Amino acid sequence: MESGKELGFPAQEIYREIFEVAYFKKSIYFGSYKGLHFQIRKEGEELLVTAWPGPYIMEVTPEEDKKKKTVEFSEEGLKEASGWLAALHGEQKK
Repeated sequence: MESGKELGFPAQEIYREIFEVAYFKKSIYFGSYKGLHFQIRKEGEELLVTAWPGPYIMEVTPEEDKKKKTVEFSEEGLKEASGWLAALHGEQKK
C-alpha cells in the first residue's frame, strides 16, 4: 500500500490504518479516530463509508447521526475516504 504522504494530517493517519483495497473484497472494516467511528465496506463496485460520533456502536446510533459517502473501489477511493473522514473529524471538533 502507498504511504499516503500526499494526504494531509489527519487523513494520512487514517489512511495508514486502513487495509489495502483487496481487503474489502471479503471483509468489512470498522475503525475509529479520536471519537469518530466509521465502517468501510464493498457495496457493488464501490466502497460505502459510514461515519458516526462515538461512543456508541453503529447499530444503536440513530440514522440521522450517521453520514455516508460512496467512493470508487480503488486505492484512490480509499484516499478519498480518508480525506472525507478527516474532514468529518475536523467538523466534529468544532
